[in-house]
Amino acid sequence: MTHHMGLKALFALPLAAALAAPAINVKALFYDPAAGDPASAAAGPSVATGLTPVGTRGTRHVGVHYWFENAAGKKFADPAAAGVGARIKLHLRSNVGAFLTVFMSDATHPSVELTDRTDAGPEGAWPGYRLAADTVFVVAREFVVASPGQDAERAIIFLARSQTEQQVSMAGARERLQWIAERKHADGGSVLVQDVDRTTPGQLGAYVVHRTGGQAGAEIVFGRSSS
Repeated sequence: MTHHMGLKALFALPLAAALAAPAINVKALFYDPAAGDPASAAAGPSVATGLTPVGTRGTRHVGVHYWFENAAGKKFADPAAAGVGARIKLHLRSNVGAFLTVFMSDATHPSVELTDRTDAGPEGAWPGYRLAADTVFVVAREFVVASPGQDAERAIIFLARSQTEQQVSMAGARERLQWIAERKHADGGSVLVQDVDRTTPGQLGAYVVHRTGGQAGAEIVFGRSSS
């Protein structure tokens, strides 16, 4: 099911009411960043990676695909599926070459940058890890899935083709993603769209795509709902 991103990010808080817009194949936009051809998402997994490859080169649709794995290599589309107390790592890839920053926060740390600064510039001031298209990046830190009522760890993925669009803090990344989610596409929906695949081999995980080539990302809560 496709969702237009409102002010709340995927898995972090309930989504705002969906805006009226035609159904969008978010995975097609991810796997074919040039044109969004649905056939691109129908391809099987690569023997080398176990993932469906990004089929074209292009920057019309910029997106991130992410999922979670435990120490045994079992994959989960969202943290809650791994169970309370599970220790999991965040895996992700982009459909275009871009700069990536991943931030985390917990009860004692408001913002910790988890990605290296590969093009750090003067005095290491420029954030962003240079990520090649369709290349899996694994965040080194393990996250623990909290039970309902506990303070859960959070992470924000922020992806931008230009390093000048990167953010230096979790609060800044959250504010920017909220601003982007409010931008309207020509069809009246948000420029950011998202979907989750819980079953397809080579495609399991969450997808967030910017439909006009801008920055994309999501906020993740490592906890279980009390509902």
